[in-house]
Amino acid sequence: MQRHAFPIAAPAVSRHLRVLREAGLIVEHGVPNDGRVRLYALAPEPIGELSRWFEQLGQAWQGQLEAFKEYVELRGQRSERGSR
Repeated sequence: MQRHAFPIAAPAVSRHLRVLREAGLIVEHGVPNDGRVRLYALAPEPIGELSRWFEQLGQAWQGQLEAFKEYVELRGQRSERGSR
């Protein structure tokens, strides 16, 4: 019985790798004397850009969440004053 490294079929893995390669997120290398084998590695520069983008996105969301928290707290305080 053959074991697979991924829980999806090999053609699906190939399609995912092609999309990542075309997006410039990974680079493909051949293996000398074996045209069937391809090795893949992360492309550091685009991964760094993606990491920075996620960091900025996280900061933006954190700011939105903090603003929402302040809004809810202020509304709660107003409701408490109005019920007295």
